[in-house]
Amino acid sequence: MKLLYELNDRPTPGASLVLAAQHLLAAIGGIIAAPLLLGTAVGLPPSELVFLVNASLIASGLVTIIQCKGGGGSGSACL
Repeated sequence: MKLLYELNDRPTPGASLVLAAQHLLAAIGGIIAAPLLLGTAVGLPPSELVFLVNASLIASGLVTIIQCKGGGGSGSACL
């Protein structure tokens, strides 16, 4: 199988946008499902479930920034 991109290649902006949207749709299910299942299992009211999902989305965003930018020996920038 031939690779579409080599190590230092960059996809076009249009392809990057489509791939980012695909990643977002794949990740959002797991980011939202875990707090919903956990919160429902412990019997949290809907207002607390919303807070738990929001906290999960914020944490996911912060971890994504750390992964992209790196810092302190973590993230993809340390490679």
